[in-house]
Amino acid sequence: MNTLKFILNTKTYGFEIGQEFASVNQTFSDLSPERTVHSDLDRTYLKFGSYGFEMLFESGILDSVFLYLDSNNGSTPLFSGQFNLLDDDFFQTLSADIFYKSMCDRGFTACKTSYPFAVDFLSSNLRIRLETRSDQTIILIDDGALIREF
Repeated sequence: MNTLKFILNTKTYGFEIGQEFASVNQTFSDLSPERTVHSDLDRTYLKFGSYGFEMLFESGILDSVFLYLDSNNGSTPLFSGQFNLLDDDFFQTLSADIFYKSMCDRGFTACKTSYPFAVDFLSSNLRIRLETRSDQTIILIDDGALIREF
C-alpha cells in the first residue's frame, strides 16, 4: 500500500486507503473531526471542517478521501494543507497541467476512460481524481477498484 501524507499546521499525518477506522481516527484525533455514522449503509464519515477534507469508511475501512479545493458557494472550507502526491504549486493554481505533471512524476498513469468534468490517474493500488464542476473542485483519493472494472 501507498502511505499518503497530509501536512497540516506543520504536523505530518500518514494514512492508507484500506486502513482500519480506529487507526485512522487515532492518527487524526488531535484535529477533532466531526464523526457521522450511517449504520444502514455501514458507512462512517470523518469530516475535518476547518481543514477542508473528509474521509469515508465503509465497513470500518478507509475507502475514500475528499479534498475540497474550490467552492462557489463559499460555505465549504477549502483544503488547507499539503499532500505528498501533489506539488504545492498545484494547490496555489489548481492547474490541470500541474496535476498531470505531479501524477506522472510519481508513477501514476492517466486512465483511458475520460469524463467531461474529471481526470483520473491510477497507480497499482490508488486512484487520484481531479474533479472540476461548475460549483466546486475536489480531489478524490481511493483504490480505483470501480474504475479498474471498465
